[in-house]
Amino acid sequence: MGTTHKTDPAKTAAQVDSPPVAVSDIQACLDSALYWVGALPRYANKMQLTADVFAIVAAVLGVVTGLAIWGTVAESDTYQAQFLVTGVALLAGICAVVPRILNFGEMAGSARGLIARYARSAGELRRYWEHQEWLDRPQAETVIETFEAIKEAKDQLRYLPTRPSEPTKRVNGIAEWKEAELSGAWQSKKAATT
Repeated sequence: MGTTHKTDPAKTAAQVDSPPVAVSDIQACLDSALYWVGALPRYANKMQLTADVFAIVAAVLGVVTGLAIWGTVAESDTYQAQFLVTGVALLAGICAVVPRILNFGEMAGSARGLIARYARSAGELRRYWEHQEWLDRPQAETVIETFEAIKEAKDQLRYLPTRPSEPTKRVNGIAEWKEAELSGAWQSKKAATT
């Protein structure tokens, strides 16, 4: 059974009092934002590097196939040589299409766009964290909603690093992450954490 709140029937849905923003909510959002500000650049670089490696391998295999095909077909009576050249050409095609199917380059670009948004959100969250006594609930709710929208966009990315549940240390209550934690272990989109 859920909790029920008594409200004045004359109030509209927008006028109904919402629960206050907890300092722990701000801290959790700030921790997450600070982690992703550090981790997303590494993620974007890894995704771009993966896309680039596949493109380079496809190009090299395409050149090798192009150079080898005429000599192989003209001089060889065996099917093995022809199958080898055909196999290399097929491998070149696969290497060219894999980054497109898995969207490595697109994910890198999306992550780069999220870095600035996370940094701006972290700045706003940090301001609320440092000035808790002046916490203005409607503004704090807006800051948290903005953070949640950014997080939702980040959750669309695949192969994100795993965010540790707790930071390495806290300085004045603000999370600090080790370099190794920012690199993270690769995982699927389903297992991604906040």
